[in-house]
Amino acid sequence: MPKKRTLLIYLIIILVVIAGGFFYWWQTWQPWRENVPQAEPPRLFAKEDYQIEDRPDGKYVVIDKLGFSCKVPDGWTIEIQGDDYPEPAYFLNLYSPDAKMEGILEKGCGISIMAGVAEEEAKNIREKIKQVENNIDQSTVEPSQFKVIDIDGRKALQQAEKEVPKIGGAIALGMPMENTYLLNIGTRLTINYEIRCAQAWEELIASIVIE
Repeated sequence: MPKKRTLLIYLIIILVVIAGGFFYWWQTWQPWRENVPQAEPPRLFAKEDYQIEDRPDGKYVVIDKLGFSCKVPDGWTIEIQGDDYPEPAYFLNLYSPDAKMEGILEKGCGISIMAGVAEEEAKNIREKIKQVENNIDQSTVEPSQFKVIDIDGRKALQQAEKEVPKIGGAIALGMPMENTYLLNIGTRLTINYEIRCAQAWEELIASIVIE
């Protein structure tokens, strides 16, 4: 059960990050902590670790620590959010031009990118990847759907929630990296925008380069 909840927590993180409340959530998710070994929250990268580059074909998010880059959907807004206290910790949100926030993302599309040090969580994801590849315990959190995807030669675990009441759907992706780094990317499939948001997600994932 601890691992099931730990993995599901990634999806919840993505939902909250897109709403801009990541740090508040880490302080208030007490129901999830009950009877579950408490993992340290990821030590997120500093603001300057997220770079935005203008290239001939559009804007790109670049994280040099990970050798990571991806193309921002055309016309989308880029917001780097976080805090410098008690230490720098930031994440990045991308929003479609018609995105509307009312506590949570209510319309339009959003994609969140978060990178940091999370040794235990990266280990759990590696173990889950092995389970999925060997067809072991693939339905540990219903109705979540797990699958392993290849991103520029690296394995990542993708978790999807197709129907979340009053929210729509969501997709969360975890990719363990070197040096205990962990990359998380997620999207909301808001109600009435599911197809468009899913398409933007697929295009962003396909654009990822890991050097």
